[in-house]
Amino acid sequence: DKRVYTFWSQFIGAGIVGGAMIDSKLAAEEMVKAVVFYNKYKRFDDNYKNLKLIIDWEGIENNNIPHSKIPKTASIYNKPTSFFIIYFREIIITAIIIVSCLLLIAIFWLRSMASSKKRLKELAETDPLTGLFNRRAFMTYLHYEISRKKRYNSPVSIVIIDIDHFKRVNDLYGHDAGDEVLKTLSELLQQNCRRSDRICRWGGEEFLLLLPETTARNANILAEKLRRLLEKTKQSIPEYITSSFGIAELNDREDFSQWFERADAALYKSKSNGRNQVTVEQ
Repeated sequence: DKRVYTFWSQFIGAGIVGGAMIDSKLAAEEMVKAVVFYNKYKRFDDNYKNLKLIIDWEGIENNNIPHSKIPKTASIYNKPTSFFIIYFREIIITAIIIVSCLLLIAIFWLRSMASSKKRLKELAETDPLTGLFNRRAFMTYLHYEISRKKRYNSPVSIVIIDIDHFKRVNDLYGHDAGDEVLKTLSELLQQNCRRSDRICRWGGEEFLLLLPETTARNANILAEKLRRLLEKTKQSIPEYITSSFGIAELNDREDFSQWFERADAALYKSKSNGRNQVTVEQ
């Protein structure tokens, strides 16, 4: 348990192995205390026993002293600063940037996945030409409204719309012109129906409207409005287009097939009676 005492000036340079390090002023003060202590008690005491053991890192390395031999209570001077401590701020900033980039990539990927799923759902449910519901998606809403009618007895009506003489439009002006007529009608329907109404391209030149909370009388008012707007709408072809309408309100004793047959029968009457008119099936 030998100690090496040294002055600060000796600690600068090649380094020492270790010891209790003091300065000249402290040494002088302790020497005076030692003389006073001896004169009083006739013996010397270890006046430096409370000094903290100090180890010089360079001395440890130069003498190949194992680090395990260094007392845990010792203070180590001149120890090289680790890379992490030197560049702590830069490391933290870099880590934050990397994590932020990864989070942004994850968010972008999740949004892309959600957008892709939404797009696939739209493709599965909509008509590619008009953007309206296709028959498959429309049937889901139809069955829902039929169930709601049976549970709450709330009125619901359907309107079948058929463009008059549409085959002649394709024959005279071509299918591209016919497609423009279909898109014009679909836009007119979307602009004049409620958000709660469902619009479907049923097939070819035939469209269906599902009108929740709507009696046949109110459906007739809407259909007449649409009929008048359509016959006055300017088309991409040099003539005006008209449509025939068939309406039926669902009663609590029928399923969709029976309901649709009544609306279709009303449409047939509109066509038989000269087209460009609305018929309500009672």
